[in-house]
Amino acid sequence: MSIETAIKSGATTVSIPDSLGLASSEEFLQLLQMIFNRVLNIDRVVVSVHCHDDLGMAVDIFTHYFKLWREAN
Repeated sequence: MSIETAIKSGATTVSIPDSLGLASSEEFLQLLQMIFNRVLNIDRVVVSVHCHDDLGMAVDIFTHYFKLWREAN
């Protein structure tokens, strides 16, 4: 997985984008959950989320991401 490669190579921040703003909040939340559950050493980096608001979804996606982060901490 490319995220694991980035971490092994010394990355300190990993960005997870929805650059086109097409993902629903549920789809993006599932992606983040998969990343947090499967990527080795994900806890060693800052995870940055970048969402465009082309379809008005960015706030909804951020809210779901924040809930995921709160549950993990």
